[in-house]
Amino acid sequence: MSNDTSSYETDEEIFKGKLTIAQAIEKLRARLLDLSTRNRFLNFKHPKGKCIQFAGDLEINLVFERLMDEKKIAIQYVKG
Repeated sequence: MSNDTSSYETDEEIFKGKLTIAQAIEKLRARLLDLSTRNRFLNFKHPKGKCIQFAGDLEINLVFERLMDEKKIAIQYVKG
């Protein structure tokens, strides 16, 4: 069965009243979620020399607030 056929069957279920509203919303939400390796937000590769990775026990909200307030932050280099 091709993706086009299964997509059509799912559309039939959703838009022809074969599902409850909650079920239809859940099916539509799942179709919008891309959990594959194509999703660059889930499979982000940090480019060397172009980004900073924060590690360890860190108050990330404090870092964010200081950056937004343009305050200084001490950053220590850790060889990876």
